[in-house]
Amino acid sequence: MGKTPAEAGSGRGGGPDLEALERRLAEIERRLDDELAGLRRGAVRRSNPPAEREDIVGAIRDFDDRLVEIANRTSHLARGQRRGLFRGARNVAKLAGELVTPDYYSRKLAEFGLRDRSVRVDEFGMDPAYRASIRPFMEFLFRRWWRVRIEGISNIPERGAALLVGNHAGVIPYDAAMVSFGVEMRHPARRRVRFLIEDWFSTLPFASPLIARAGAVRANRENAERLLRTGHLVGAFPEGTKGSLKYYKDRYKVQRFGRGGSVRLAMRTGVPIIPFAVVGSEEIYPVLAKANLLARAVGLGELPIAANTLLGPLGLIPLPSKWIIRIGKPIDVARRGARGAENDILVNKIANELRENVQEMVDDLLTRRKSAWRG
Repeated sequence: MGKTPAEAGSGRGGGPDLEALERRLAEIERRLDDELAGLRRGAVRRSNPPAEREDIVGAIRDFDDRLVEIANRTSHLARGQRRGLFRGARNVAKLAGELVTPDYYSRKLAEFGLRDRSVRVDEFGMDPAYRASIRPFMEFLFRRWWRVRIEGISNIPERGAALLVGNHAGVIPYDAAMVSFGVEMRHPARRRVRFLIEDWFSTLPFASPLIARAGAVRANRENAERLLRTGHLVGAFPEGTKGSLKYYKDRYKVQRFGRGGSVRLAMRTGVPIIPFAVVGSEEIYPVLAKANLLARAVGLGELPIAANTLLGPLGLIPLPSKWIIRIGKPIDVARRGARGAENDILVNKIANELRENVQEMVDDLLTRRKSAWRG
């Protein structure tokens, strides 16, 4: 027994017959066109009796209802019969479309470049994932290469802000890395020191972002005050580049502490100053000369020439000296008040006393060290 159009559209009694459905739809469209043409002729003549016009309107409504029914059944058929096939085809087409666009490869390259980075970094660019990735290297330097011994770790408070101030050397700020790593590893509260790094390092195109991701912060008053007011430990080298780039013959001679910026900073924020001394960092890159003319040509202030350059490409490797780090007792400058930061005489006096304190610790460690390489 043959199927009715409704049965063909619904798919009952076997598979739906698309060809029969399409023929039925074409026949309805043809008849509708004929009826509409007649309606137009009647409208032009204006002579059709009311009964005839009602018949035409009824026929149009009937055809319209059938068209809606056919459309609904056709839509149901497309969803039910073609859904799986078309879904797979759409997915393949979408993937093929992505593969031919440059954005796809740019996105994948960016994902590869961020494979060792966090989704979130702090406001200064410190990246926890990057710090975790370099931790084995830092631990190797601390324990094996420089065999760092750290003293006075109990002088760092378990909570609250403080400003750590010490001597600086080594061209590359490995001393900041070792102090920060040593405090975080040995302190009971696992505190982290955020070091302020001179603008000289911020001009280096490759070193600057890596140093920031490791946790260092560009040295300026705004950054330092923001860190201290939010309870961080902040490390600073008041000698600046005078300390990191001094000649080997001047090693361990602590230079002038600038204009007392560290003292003013501690007074304004009401935090204690904790002095520290590092012995061993002066030997990793012994500076024998400076190519200042070349430095100015490339936009740098100074360009040190270390003894390591005699080793060619291996000269990039710091020498394996023996390191000792000593953390001194906190110095309370908060009692001077924020107004004390505007007193130049007072600030210079405290800065000189602080430099002498650091120099005394350095001298004491040098007398106790038997060898620069064996300790």
